Amino acid sequence: MKAGQSFLSALRLGVGFAGIFIAFDFFVQQIAPAVTAVVKTRGLDFPVLDVGWPPLAAITWASPIAPLTILLVLALIGALVQAASGSLLLGLAATALIAVYGILAADWNAPLVERECGLSGISIATLSVNGLLPYGVAANSLIDRIPGLRRISLSPRDTGSRFGVHDASGVFVEPMMIGVAVGAFFGILAGYEVKKILELAINVAAVMFILPHCGGLIGKGMEPVSLQLKGLIQKRFPKKMVLHFGIPIIIAYLLISTHFAPLYTTLAARAGAESVRSYAGEITAFTDGGNPVRFWFSYLFRGNVWAFAAIPPAFGLMYLCWRYYRRLTKEASK
Repeated sequence: MKAGQSFLSALRLGVGFAGIFIAFDFFVQQIAPAVTAVVKTRGLDFPVLDVGWPPLAAITWASPIAPLTILLVLALIGALVQAASGSLLLGLAATALIAVYGILAADWNAPLVERECGLSGISIATLSVNGLLPYGVAANSLIDRIPGLRRISLSPRDTGSRFGVHDASGVFVEPMMIGVAVGAFFGILAGYEVKKILELAINVAAVMFILPHCGGLIGKGMEPVSLQLKGLIQKRFPKKMVLHFGIPIIIAYLLISTHFAPLYTTLAARAGAESVRSYAGEITAFTDGGNPVRFWFSYLFRGNVWAFAAIPPAFGLMYLCWRYYRRLTKEASK
């Protein structure tokens, strides 16, 4: 890459990530008082606040194991295992094992990425996606065997038109509309006056608008790097064309993310995460913090009996993923 192009890519990456962290800090400042008011007003006992992945990123980078595992991308599980067990070797082993799974799953999801997104030679390596791949493949295999059910489409636009909501402009599937709904919902539950409800709705909508644009900026920064790297890889491995770049069972995620909240809060506080200072209670992250694969690996490396008992079903689900990948690959080659 040319020096100017490299600098611009690095700048886009830095600005994109800075924008994401600024947006999340702003989100916590807006939503934390509303959540606290909801708990007090409604007499609820839900003190854990979901603040997304930035605190987990801080935990990962601040972990003593980070210099040895960060190059494998999937370094959070190593930080958690090392913090829970106090063993550096167990943390490294957990990271290496989950990296192997991530690489395999990235290969397996590449045909799906190409079919659904039209992106040839690109796959998704992040565990937040690949942690769901085995469940998705198993559920899809089951649905494909049920006549009638497999023909139902539940996309936002199809569902809206089916219930008489004609949204040709796509207004109701805009992230900003989701932000307005979420902000207004929490404002009403918190017992806010109309002005504060509208302010919260607009502020959350702003976060929902800004985050995808920051993600898009990161994508633009990564694109020339990935293309350059793809060319170098293809020279050495002409038959291996897939690049693993990452492009969020609800009850299980809720239970797991809540279960890990004390650990996340403690480690995020040590890492100096802003969200811990902005909220007096415990924090967690629904998508990444509640990932079943991370939960399983965490207890597997603590010697939990039930975690070891889950090994055969886990390998069974991975076998289903491999078969599904082979089927899609054969269909694409015809």
